[in-house]
Amino acid sequence: MQRLYQYSSSAGMLWIAQDPQRADRVWLGIDETPIRDFPSARAAAEAVHRQGTGWHPVDELHGANRPRGLAEWTAGTETSSQIEGRKQ
Repeated sequence: MQRLYQYSSSAGMLWIAQDPQRADRVWLGIDETPIRDFPSARAAAEAVHRQGTGWHPVDELHGANRPRGLAEWTAGTETSSQIEGRKQ
């Protein structure tokens, strides 16, 4: 999946990526794990802020470690395989 936004948190690297099969959906994930899909990047970022992702490690982030909105995320275009290649 092509990452649109990334945010480094104490729980791991949060990311928002375009759904490869549906142009009207994005995925929220952490590290290499997709969490769930959303209708927009803004909606995914808001779910992280509201602690409503359904993924306990993300929803339990303390306020200082949780982005308040999409403006606090970094635009990113790397795929997960590109990031994995850099780790090796």
